[in-house]
Amino acid sequence: GVAVSSSSPPDSKLRSVGSKHVDVATLGNLCVDIVLNVPQLPPPSLEQRKAFMERLASSPPSK
Repeated sequence: GVAVSSSSPPDSKLRSVGSKHVDVATLGNLCVDIVLNVPQLPPPSLEQRKAFMERLASSPPSK
């Protein structure tokens, strides 16, 4: 019992660090995808910009 409980916390700590690393990498790739896939800056007017962002949000992310 003691061995199992003492080896459990490091494992869960490693797992959370690993998932954080993956999240950061995913976020970085997402930013790169957005930069590469958006051919122009959002239009200057608020209504156009809102429609532009909604179109971006509704399009599925490329993997």
